Amino acid sequence: MRIVTWNIRKNPDAVAFAFDSLGADVLLAQECHTRELSGLSVVGANIEERWVKHKWGNYTFSKMLLARVEFPTDYKGSLTVTTVQTATGLLGLINIYGLFERIGPGETKKLVTPGIHRKLSDLSPLLWRKAPGAIDRFVIGGDFNHDRRMDTHPSFKKLKATPFSGLFARVEDFGMTDLLHAQFPEGIQTFRAVRGEYPWQLDHVFVSNKLASTCDISVHDSSEVHKMSDHNPVILDL
Repeated sequence: MRIVTWNIRKNPDAVAFAFDSLGADVLLAQECHTRELSGLSVVGANIEERWVKHKWGNYTFSKMLLARVEFPTDYKGSLTVTTVQTATGLLGLINIYGLFERIGPGETKKLVTPGIHRKLSDLSPLLWRKAPGAIDRFVIGGDFNHDRRMDTHPSFKKLKATPFSGLFARVEDFGMTDLLHAQFPEGIQTFRAVRGEYPWQLDHVFVSNKLASTCDISVHDSSEVHKMSDHNPVILDL
């Protein structure tokens, strides 16, 4: 089973590319406004949460039937949870996006970290298997807009903020493995910044620990991808 996570930057051609050229069975798409595609099961919503509204959001596409998982959250456009039935049982799919949101109504300052932590809190009952109809296997993928190396990057050290890597440690505390970090401990570029040449890794994939030994992870970088998005798709083979 191949799962692709990709910030497609509102490019509808990227959805077809993920399935036709990358061989996806499932696509976790961020910054997407494609609501349907022939032959695919689709679950998602545009962002309209707290003080933020966009004409795009998170959409999950699958060759297999998806079922939406309902749970209490204020992040219905940048946090999509579905399940899919696989040959080895039910698999939970969490499509997450690190949205820059205003810190309050009428405020101009925007941050990512508080929203991601709120989303993880909303997900806690599911990930701790305390919710009704508990799921015991998960894949979390998406554009977190976070990189572990922000802790040591000069621009971010000036902020004197809580270590950015703490966010990833929190996900791992749910019994999840950070596959890209395990495969590329020094980081691997998934985002081509508009300014500067630092090889940011803003996109991430976590899987339940029990799945980690059965997974292969890679990042696809090609001229075709560059034409569609400034993010590279991350490919998980499960």
